[in-house]
Amino acid sequence: MKKTALAAVFASIVFINFSASLFAQDKALAAANRKTAVRFLKLAEDCFADSAWDAALAQAKMGLAYDDSVADLHYIEAAVLAKLGHPRAEILPLAERALTEGVWTGYNRDGARLLYADLLCDTGSYEKAVSVLDEPSFIYSADAEYVRLKAYYRMRSADTIDKARSIVNGARKIYPNDTRFPLLFFRCEYAMKGDDVPLIVQSIADSLIARMGRRNRTDAELEIYACLFASGDAQKRMLQAFAAAGMRHPLYARAALSAGLISQEEAVSYFFNFADKTISLRVLSDFASALTEENAKRIFVEHIASYGGVLTVDTDGDLEANLTVRYERGRPASISYDKNTDGVDEWSALCDFGAPVSLSMRNCKIEYGNYPSVLKAEFTEQDSQNHTSSFDFADGALLWSPFSMDVLREFKDDFGLDFFVPVVKNDVPLSDSSSLLLAASKYEVPSTEREGATISFSVLDGKMQTADYYAGGKVYARAVFENGFPKTRSVDNDGDGVFETVEVFGRDTENAMHLSSEERLRVSKNILGSPKDEGVYIKAIRIDRDGDASEDFIEEYAADGAKTVSWDTDSDGLWDVRYERMAQKAGKATVEKASFYLFPERRLVVVGSENGVPVKVVSGGIDYNVRKGKRASLYWIGEAGTAEDEARAVSALASVSEEGKVTPVQGASRLMLAVRIGGVTYAALVPDVPKETSSETTGDLPKAAQTSQTAGETGNAGAVSEVQNGVRGN
Repeated sequence: MKKTALAAVFASIVFINFSASLFAQDKALAAANRKTAVRFLKLAEDCFADSAWDAALAQAKMGLAYDDSVADLHYIEAAVLAKLGHPRAEILPLAERALTEGVWTGYNRDGARLLYADLLCDTGSYEKAVSVLDEPSFIYSADAEYVRLKAYYRMRSADTIDKARSIVNGARKIYPNDTRFPLLFFRCEYAMKGDDVPLIVQSIADSLIARMGRRNRTDAELEIYACLFASGDAQKRMLQAFAAAGMRHPLYARAALSAGLISQEEAVSYFFNFADKTISLRVLSDFASALTEENAKRIFVEHIASYGGVLTVDTDGDLEANLTVRYERGRPASISYDKNTDGVDEWSALCDFGAPVSLSMRNCKIEYGNYPSVLKAEFTEQDSQNHTSSFDFADGALLWSPFSMDVLREFKDDFGLDFFVPVVKNDVPLSDSSSLLLAASKYEVPSTEREGATISFSVLDGKMQTADYYAGGKVYARAVFENGFPKTRSVDNDGDGVFETVEVFGRDTENAMHLSSEERLRVSKNILGSPKDEGVYIKAIRIDRDGDASEDFIEEYAADGAKTVSWDTDSDGLWDVRYERMAQKAGKATVEKASFYLFPERRLVVVGSENGVPVKVVSGGIDYNVRKGKRASLYWIGEAGTAEDEARAVSALASVSEEGKVTPVQGASRLMLAVRIGGVTYAALVPDVPKETSSETTGDLPKAAQTSQTAGETGNAGAVSEVQNGVRGN
């Protein structure tokens, strides 16, 4: 007892010491990796300071490979991607991760907070952007105040606009040389500007304009906006100074026209020098409204009627263009919509002389007929295979689009011109699969049954009628549906162009067949292309190898594991060999029955088995004993033969590939009959019966089996294997 306790204590000490050693090793490795990651962080910082963006990104990624819990590295990666102009959608998660995961080793979190808030503000999360900056500890800097300014203006409430103006009023004193504040102030206030400018706005504008006069003026956009907030002779002098300095801006055309510095025809010419490249819809509309002379209006209309530039639209009033339209011959040629300006389009469309012909979304592509009639919708699954499924529609069966193509009303009223501009509708999603199926005439999905397989369904009133199964561009199966449920499927298993196999289906929602969930799902995927269990199972398999319209092989399945397999060897429509497995009950033996005929008498032999062991043979109404042979899986019907007889029977059947083939074999001293069904070989000695004695009166097996008949001349065993492996997965 003491020895046992001592051994246990010793083992515990060894285990504890071993665990402590492993922990120490892991801790040392983690410390080494952290040290290496921090070294790469320092290199990334140096590259960032030198504006070597690619090098900084490479160093940051190397550091993360050693230790991705260093928050500083995620921040450096996000900051570099921002400098490189990557989409905000790609940068935002990195900045968020830097703030929510890992530990900071060198930086403080304020830089990441500022970057994160700026990204939030530019992608529509204005309130959250301000809260990130205001949370303890409060960040106060020129950059932080500028982000707050953007957020407050974009919220567009009376309270937040007052806060924005207060920030500008303070920034002009604290950050007098930071031109971001006056530029944003002028842009936002101009967008809200009506006939009367609030006194506070004009006061701030006058102060900013006065300060601008005391420094080198090189920012054309800031200068032209300042001109727009001046008035009278002061505005005229500022516009003249703007032009004399060689500065140019599309807003100058209308401002100079209103100040009487250029004619309307000169204004049109000046304006289109910009508009023929890119112009905002607001600027275009504002300029057009200033034209009153017929000749200038005619020139404008001629130009717009053949317009070939890019029009940008700010659909939500945050001064960020999120709708972009490229025109050809005065009609939209392509359209893209980035709702929250994160750099990833919600959708983009291609047009033919203004009529949309296709639309792409993040996981869907749509083809149009007579717009907005959808002809085809194709969906891509976000998986490693990028599988696609598609719906085809008759023209007019499904109407859907995320935008309308509207005539610009002011151009129609003022110029009699049909100038089409897309208008984003409410975010109404494309219908779900069941609704799409109801309108579809064809439905195509990927299948896992064969490499690169697809299934193409014909559909009527939302119910599948037929299906063609393709692999390598070739049809290998066809299915017929009844009331939307698969009834039968013809299959070409060997690729010879002949559909030799017919599968019959049933519905088993309660799983009376006791199939595994994996097997049920596999059948649904292979037959319906469905990613969920639809209760479909294979009820029967029928094979006609020789194409004589008579089935050579039938396999049928029933509840509780019951199965019947039949072979017709002479194409007379009647089975010649049959295997039956009875329904299995819990705690009961598995009962099987194998039946075959001996020829030429066509004597029926029925072999009964329990748990795989033959227990009874009946032939001609007489019961015969069944004796297990010396070899595994060989049984004698009636009298047992010798070891030499068994060897000859097994050797003879080894060259017979077909299951169920009754084969005569010359034994050591007498003729035998041998047959293999499943994994079991049955053998019977043919008795020497006197000529005057009938086999029917002796009770012996017939002597006249001089010819062999086969239940497998069509190679059905291979076909069964193919079907089970492909459809049932057995």
